[in-house]
This record gives sequence, structure tokens and C-alpha cells, in this order.
Amino acid sequence: MIKTPYNILCFLLLMLLPGLLMAQEHKLALVIGNGQYADSPLSNPINDAADMADVLENLGFTVMLHTDANRREMGSAIREFGRELKRQRGVGLFYYAGHGMQIDGANYLIPTDTPMNEEDEVPYESVDVRSVLAKMESAGNALNLVILDACRNNPFPSRFRSANRGLARVEAPIGSLVVYATAPGSVAADGDGRNGVFTGALLEQLRTKGLSLTETIRRTRAAVVKLTQGKQVPWESSSLLKDYYFSPKPDTAPQLATRSAVNNLAVPAAPTPEVPAPVQPAAQESRSERLLENEPLAMLDTTNVTRLSKRPLDTENARADNRSDAILEQDNSPPTRRAPRNVAKATLTVNVDPPDARIRIMNIVEKYQAGIALDKARSYDLYVTRPGYAPYRQNILLDKDATDIDIVLKNQSITEPQMTTITGGRYTMGCTKTDDACAAFEKPRHSVTVSTFSMSLTEVTVAQFDEFVTGTGYTTDAEKNAGNNSGCFVWSDSGGISRSAARWKWDKTKSWKNPGYSQTPEHPVSCISWNDANNYTQWLAQQTGRPYALPSESEWEFAARGNSQGVFGHAASASRLCTIANVADNTKSPSGSKWSNRINCNDRYWFSAPTASFVANDFGLFDMQGNLWEWVADVWADDLSGTPRDGNANTKGSGDTRVLRGGGWDSAANRARLSSRSRSDITNRASMTGFRLVLRKSQ
Repeated sequence: MIKTPYNILCFLLLMLLPGLLMAQEHKLALVIGNGQYADSPLSNPINDAADMADVLENLGFTVMLHTDANRREMGSAIREFGRELKRQRGVGLFYYAGHGMQIDGANYLIPTDTPMNEEDEVPYESVDVRSVLAKMESAGNALNLVILDACRNNPFPSRFRSANRGLARVEAPIGSLVVYATAPGSVAADGDGRNGVFTGALLEQLRTKGLSLTETIRRTRAAVVKLTQGKQVPWESSSLLKDYYFSPKPDTAPQLATRSAVNNLAVPAAPTPEVPAPVQPAAQESRSERLLENEPLAMLDTTNVTRLSKRPLDTENARADNRSDAILEQDNSPPTRRAPRNVAKATLTVNVDPPDARIRIMNIVEKYQAGIALDKARSYDLYVTRPGYAPYRQNILLDKDATDIDIVLKNQSITEPQMTTITGGRYTMGCTKTDDACAAFEKPRHSVTVSTFSMSLTEVTVAQFDEFVTGTGYTTDAEKNAGNNSGCFVWSDSGGISRSAARWKWDKTKSWKNPGYSQTPEHPVSCISWNDANNYTQWLAQQTGRPYALPSESEWEFAARGNSQGVFGHAASASRLCTIANVADNTKSPSGSKWSNRINCNDRYWFSAPTASFVANDFGLFDMQGNLWEWVADVWADDLSGTPRDGNANTKGSGDTRVLRGGGWDSAANRARLSSRSRSDITNRASMTGFRLVLRKSQ
């Protein structure tokens, strides 16, 4: 038998060890999604983070997920992430979706509690991307991947995720890849669906089996460029010398991975040649046995064992000396071991109905299991989810030796409205000087200062309202004949007559389910009273934890004007209204009726149109004029002289009479003016009344 010197054996075993370990390589991800900002709330980052966490877990990652994190929570999560990476090694991935900005070439991730008042405060109130990279680099991982869907210079309003400069370029440390949603200094689109444009494309590629990391990024870039028509181009900074696979290539046998000594990266292994079995002293055999049993390297007695250096590779000298790409150095220091902590433990058991719900504790690495032992007197972020049910989330303080929690998930799927941020400002509310149709209750013309808020892009739809009714069993005022009226106030058309000869009437068979005309799930829900709108709003706020509300009258007019003081907003005249609004025009009813006092244009709809059927205004809002009259929060005032000047709703007067704004599908030109107002009892409802929602900075 050929004898092999012991030091050569150790060297060979050390070279084989990464291949043996990488088959079960530890993969840890920290995922953060921030959306509930006071100044500029965002719709997609929470969904982006949750979906990214699910995909990464399916790829074998242990995921630490944090949403709507403040500065303290983000800092704590990054520190724990760094500790776990250093302890376990392997692959580290950091994903962030939310507001971000660059200042003097440095990139900052914005916690939800960061004030956005002065630029010089941002470095002290936010999280520097360099601190994340430093934590990951110090762990000595096989691969560090940073994904930033955060190139937004808050608080500027836009459908895009940033204003002017976006994020700055970051040089990726050796063995790292930094991926941006778009090129440095550019902006990233927020998207109109569940996910941002970049994250949506990335998730699709991560779900595709057998793609390399390079191919995943390349395909994501191509998809984003196509979706945004070239306006957004994802970009990366890489120091990787080898490619990486999150999942095996399809139709290939599983291979062990080896680790490149240059960049510490996992790559497919070459076939391992046979090595003659060495003859070793008994004491040395036990060490080799521990190696072959995949004992983590950090726990081995590595005295006098040669380690891989982290010094940069001098490629010219390496080639001249005919050396391998590994630089070796002697390291005789003993391994570092953690001192055990004497922390009291408590057990946690979560009982969920339905029992197949997914239970996660978001601020620890360990996976939940019944009776899990956790540090006592510490708060834990409990998150329970199941498709088709409203998620459950709360902080649990373990102040007893054993804690049992019973949770019943609500069987419903909630579709939140898509919101857009509208930066506040000062504007003139009420009649313009050129508005000859101005009524007394639209006066006096006055200045109002509105704070930044978010508004739903469309009116609440039939599908969204149906979720509310299905989840609660709610009965609308039309269905219970509230206010001494039966059913809903609807259009009656016997055919071949004008509007003045036809009539509106109460019909006990009509409600939001059947307003007297056919509708799809995407139509705005109608036959809605102020009570109905308010009850839906309170329910949605309770279910989502987001403080949805009806807009104030001054918020509504500010949003409807979209930076215009014209009579009809961004329609230059009444005859141009049909491009932006569904109003009383030249369109005929299904039975051939025509509107009297009709606007000289054609919008193609007699009754209400599906939401977003017309051109949006300057703020990206649809149907602010026409389609349905929209309930707002204000109590009716006979004139505007005593109404609030700070953007808040008027609360003076009888709360039984509220304000409607915007006109409906039956409105002539004078009712489609931006200053037009109407009033009705809180129980009244008609087939041209609906509503939309806001989220306010102060909430």
C-alpha cells in the first residue's frame, strides 16, 4: 500500500471537504419589504417580500422575513443575519424592496420610521447598504447575493419607484453579486399587479428549474426591458468567477459541488480521481473520520492545517510560477468557539384552524415546530398564513415556561385596491372665475393645503365589495330597505325616449348585485350608500392593518384636478370629456333612448363602464369624473365658507347628510365640473353612487 504523508492527507481532505459539505450547503436569506411609509406608502413591497420568501424557501433557503420594519428592527435583523452567516457559512442572500436613495454616492435603505425632512438626516436614520455587504463579506461565504428593488428617491410622487437619481453603483466584494432593479441613477417601475416589475420577473425566473445565476439575471433583465419598453434595465455588479445553480440542471444526475479557492463560489464538481488509501496513525484516523462525516469545519481541530487565504489573487505571478489558482498560507491559530449562553427557555405551541396553515416566527432562523424552545422574556414575531385566508400576525412575549396560542384564520381572500401616492400641496378649491355654472354651495373659492396621501387608482369594484360581503355576511342598505326606501334608485327606460321623458325610481329588486344593468367583477360597485361605503372601509382596514378611509372633499378635489385649475380638469372643454369620463353623451341606451342636454361626444357607454376604461388624469387616477358619483367623508355644508382649510373632512352639521363628488354616467356637463358637489342621506343609494379610498400620512 502506498503511504501518504500526514500533511498531504490533511491537504487532500481539506480540498475534498467543501465538495462533501456543499451537497447540504447552508443557504440563509434575509428578506425585507417596507411599504407602510408615513409620507409615501407603497403597494407592492410587502407582496414582493412575501413571494420572494416563499420562492427562496422552496429553493432550500432558511428565510428571515421582515415587513414594514423600522430602523431598530432592520438593524437587529441584519446583525442576526450576519451572525448566522458567520456561524453556518454557505450561501447568503439579502433581498430588499422599499424606498431607497443615494446621497453622495452611498446607498441607503429607508426604514418605515425614517423622517424624510432633511437630506443630511438620512445617513443617521436609515440603513447603509455597505453595512449589509460588510456583514456578508466577513462571514466568508461561498456566495453572497444582494438584490435591491429599491431605487426610489422618496418622497417624490410617481408611478415609478424613484424620482431623479436612483441608487449609486456599488462594487461587489470578491465572491459577491449585487443586483439592482434598474441601472444606477435610473428608476424602477412599481408595476400594476401584485409585484413590482423587476421582482415579478425575477420570481418567474427563480421558479424555473435548472437555471444558472447568470442566466436567471439575464432572463430577468430581458423580461423587464420588454415589459417597460426599454425604460428600465436591471443591472448587476459582480465579482464572481464561476456560475452558481440554486437548483440542479434538469435531466442531469445530482453532483457534488466544489468550492473555487479564488472566489469561494459553489460550482459543479469535476470527477474525483481515486486516491490510494493512506496508512495513518490511530490518532490521525479519528480526525479524518470526522472530516468524512461532514462535521462543520468551524468545529474541527484545525491546528497545523493549511487554510485558503482571502488575499486577492496575483494572477500574473500565479501563471509565472505555474501555481494553482489557490493561494495557501499557514494558519496555526486555534478555532474560535462560542461561549454557551445561560438563557432561560420557554416553549411555544401554536394551534391553528385550519390545521394545515403555515406557521413562521419571522425574527428567528429556526423553523417553527410545536413546543419549540425559545428564549424566555423575548418577543417573537408570529406569522400564520394559508392560501384563501386572511393572514394572522402578532408579537408574542414569552413570559411563561410554556405558552399555547389558539388561532382561527378567517376564510377569505382580500384584494386591496391599488394605490398611488399624491404629494400634498396648496391649491384653490371651488369654482373657477370662468365657471358660469357655479352654484352657491360651491363657493367661496378658497385656498386649501393638503398633506401627502395615497388614493386608490379606481373606484371600489364589484369583486372587491363581494369579498367584503362574503367574508362578513353584510347586508347593504338597499337589501334591507333602509331609510324608508325599497331597494335601489335606478334608471327606468321604456325605450325611444329622451332623458327628460324617462325617470328614475326605487326598485325593491335592485341592489349592488343587480343595479339595473349588466356588470362584470371589474365594474365599480354601485347602489352603495354612505353607510355601506364606510362599513367596507372599516372592514378592509381591520383585515389588512392599513388605515383605509374615505377621502375628504378637499383631498378628492385636489386629486381630481391633477395640477389643473380648469373647469373640467385636463379635458380642455366639455366636448373633450369623453376621453376621460363616462358621462351623458351621444351614446344611446340599449333600447334607443338619448340623453337630453347631452355632451357632444361619444364615450360608448350608457350605464357605468368597467373601471379604468378611460384615460387617467395627471396623478394616474381613473374615473374621477363621471362613471359613478363618489361618497366622501364630509358632512354636507351649504357653502364652503366654514369648511376646513387643512385638507381634513368637514364634521360640522348633521352627520346624516354627506357629500358626493365627481358626477356619474348620467351627468351632463355642468355636473362633470371638478367643483360640482351633491348631497344625500347616509342611507340613500343609486345605480350611479359608489366610492374610492385613501391612506393618509397622519394615519
